[in-house]
Amino acid sequence: MHKNGGSGCETRNMPLRNRTSLDPVAIAGLHELAARTIGGADQMRQLVELFLHDTAGRLDELTAAVEAGDAMRVAALAHNLCGSCANLGARDMAERCRDMEREANDGRVEAARLGPLVAAFDRAHAELRAEFLDTQRAAPQ
Repeated sequence: MHKNGGSGCETRNMPLRNRTSLDPVAIAGLHELAARTIGGADQMRQLVELFLHDTAGRLDELTAAVEAGDAMRVAALAHNLCGSCANLGARDMAERCRDMEREANDGRVEAARLGPLVAAFDRAHAELRAEFLDTQRAAPQ
């Protein structure tokens, strides 16, 4: 299973505008939603934790599909992952997934696309942890 080996320290307490892999509009919307909902902050933390855990497994599935040369499976997995990434503001991951889906729909399955996707996950993992899990934030930035 793919796991983020980094501590996330490189982005902790960094203003969101200095982070490049997350969509600041989506992140602000998630903070707003959490603030308007009773227990919203806890629910948002659970959602982010679920996304991070689930995405690691999805990357394993995607890797297996790429290694098998299964373009239809790659396209389906990339499409589903893209939606999850976009919903959680993982902009760079969503872009990598869209590229992979488009190429798989054209019958091209390239293992070289996995490295940038995994790297985007590692960045999003660290930044989402810093944004929602590792800090006690008074207000969204």
